[in-house]
Amino acid sequence: MTNGVAAALDITADIRGEKLEWARIIHHRVTGPRGAASTISLNVETQQQNFRDKAGLKEKPAITEETHPAEGTGVTGLFHGKPAAICTVDGVVCRVSAECAHLGGILHWNDAEKSWDCPLHGSRYSAAGKLLEGPATHNLFKLQ
Repeated sequence: MTNGVAAALDITADIRGEKLEWARIIHHRVTGPRGAASTISLNVETQQQNFRDKAGLKEKPAITEETHPAEGTGVTGLFHGKPAAICTVDGVVCRVSAECAHLGGILHWNDAEKSWDCPLHGSRYSAAGKLLEGPATHNLFKLQ
């Protein structure tokens, strides 16, 4: 929390063209060109995984109104051509969009937590699609 406040004060000073003497340490850059290259590489790998996950949905059985996974399990597939995630928890079947509300990553079912998790940046959703953890900022769309 303290670093967040310090960063906010420093950014405000930067915008105003001011310099905060105590904030010099924040401006010390610890990354270089090699850091940028590894960041780009990580982003490429992330997008490749997302592409494979989206392509893999076409190979899975289609999700229909009659699809009812076993208790405590969840599956993804296409529902009327759209990425869908369906699960059964406590006897309730929930069908939501399989695309994370953050950047559209295809969600994976977490058996231990009974949640939908995004492999791209870690957003988590309840079985019914309610946002549990970000970076996403809103719930999943329910599919009817």
